[in-house]
Amino acid sequence: MAVKRSRKTRKTASKTRKIASKTRRKTRKVKKVKSPAKRKKPTKSSNLK
Repeated sequence: MAVKRSRKTRKTASKTRKIASKTRRKTRKVKKVKSPAKRKKPTKSSNLK
């Protein structure tokens, strides 16, 4: 039998799920490594720092 939950908890649950999926997507994007040919060479401004 399902437990009757208040509207607020349902809302927060969906929110957390959304956030979790978002972070998962972000990490997946970062993991992808570019090939050395495609990798951007550092600009002069970053070298001056």
